[in-house]
Amino acid sequence: MRSRELREADLAPWPKGQAEKLVPAWWLYSRTAVSRRWIAAKLRMGYETRVSQAASPVEKSRARAVAEMKKKLTGQAP
Repeated sequence: MRSRELREADLAPWPKGQAEKLVPAWWLYSRTAVSRRWIAAKLRMGYETRVSQAASPVEKSRARAVAEMKKKLTGQAP
């Protein structure tokens, strides 16, 4: 969120399935030990199951915006 200059409060009005929420959820879910409940609460995604549902579509996505966000989070060069 810091790389996109977002705060928790900024996420509240956005749809639960927006890429700006799904990509960080994918990254946190696949690379950390924090709970799905914590991720869902911090990213304002609704139920914790939304976090695990985000993982596969983000992983498979070919959308340019999603790819750019993934690169920033994983530290890969653009």
